[in-house]
Amino acid sequence: DPRLTGDDADPFEYHHHRGERETVAEAASYIAATHFGMDVGNESFTYVASWAQDPKILKARLSEVSKVAASVIDACEKTMGKVVKEEDE
Repeated sequence: DPRLTGDDADPFEYHHHRGERETVAEAASYIAATHFGMDVGNESFTYVASWAQDPKILKARLSEVSKVAASVIDACEKTMGKVVKEEDE
């Protein structure tokens, strides 16, 4: 997704906002993993916090985190549904 990698922006912009982008990506990954029952442990939350550096950054990006997590969960569920369907055939 270009929103996460910075492919849609020039390198300076990505570097300048990398902490915010990594915060969104890591927080969304944390949510998606826990949605599927994976034990991600406390280290994951600590890692997210290390990218955010300031709780205000995470708070300001919660809507974006939610959208990205929902997109990841939806894509995984669609893929898993296809795999199950193929196995049943």
